Amino acid sequence: MNREADIFLPAEKGYVVLDVESQGYARFCPIEISAVRFAPDGQCLDAYSSLVRPRVARVSRYVSDLTGITTDMVRRAPLPREVIGSLRDFIGDSVIVGHAVAENDLPIIDHFCQELYHARLENLYVDTFYWAQALFPALGTGHYNLKALAEHFVIDAQTFHRAEADCRTTARLYQILHDAAQRLPDAERIQVLHDFAHKNDPKKPPRKSTKGTAKKTSSRVVDYNSLPVFEAGDEKAAIIHLWHARKQICVEVRFAGSVPEAVDKFMDRHRECLWQAYLSNLRVADNISLPVLAQLWKILRAQGCRLYRRADVRFEGLEGREAKKESAAKSRSCRRKRKTEPSAAACAGSD
Repeated sequence: MNREADIFLPAEKGYVVLDVESQGYARFCPIEISAVRFAPDGQCLDAYSSLVRPRVARVSRYVSDLTGITTDMVRRAPLPREVIGSLRDFIGDSVIVGHAVAENDLPIIDHFCQELYHARLENLYVDTFYWAQALFPALGTGHYNLKALAEHFVIDAQTFHRAEADCRTTARLYQILHDAAQRLPDAERIQVLHDFAHKNDPKKPPRKSTKGTAKKTSSRVVDYNSLPVFEAGDEKAAIIHLWHARKQICVEVRFAGSVPEAVDKFMDRHRECLWQAYLSNLRVADNISLPVLAQLWKILRAQGCRLYRRADVRFEGLEGREAKKESAAKSRSCRRKRKTEPSAAACAGSD
């Protein structure tokens, strides 16, 4: 099956942009397929486009209104087996770029490759839908479809929901996203690529507390109480304050200077922590998990921020909470053991 590549690969090797328009109410029912080949610098080299005769009697009115493709237009079009063969030859082993291509376009092409040629479509691909979300998280839900992104980035698109036109719009979008990724500071680029590499990792099941867990957890996150107390004059300072509220860990980060852009983008990606910007240099989260706190520490240090804690403020949470959990688990285990073991008197009576 197809393997996903990072945003930089197509600009190194050249790429083919793919788009499929399909009949919505029938699965694996394309009505138009287009692929456009581009050089690494974004220059258009060649194009392949064809209407496809669907396996349904008519194109729905909704799809016709959306795409402009009518039943009459596809009635004498080539069958899928004719189009897919030409498409496979055109794509070859090129990297595929598409908008929401992993969800919409590739499954359709892969289905016909298996049905007609008994082989999977194994090209590497880059999905501009994912990278638009990763690189521009502030746009918000509902603003990542191709038309909305084209309007946001002022891409001149003649029409939408026609396969070849959407390919050319997607190619321009890819170039914008690639340039944005290249301009990222090194630390933020590494973080974005790390998030991409692990975005499909299965969630690990929670592990039971074992001896030494508290020590390992606290060192992995931060030894907060060992941080030096802030003294005025350090322009690179990030002053941290941790506290408990309603059984949740809260964090306040106050910067002596301006907030690094990478930090604000990191906080945008973790909106579940309820980050708030009360002042230009103050960020507060009402509910932060230990893994996110660990990531925040890495980002702060990568940006050159020196970490301090507030004067006379200690936090008994990172080490103490795990130690209490371990103690409680041991107590429960001892109680269960005492209940199941026979008493000494009972053993004497049985003799």
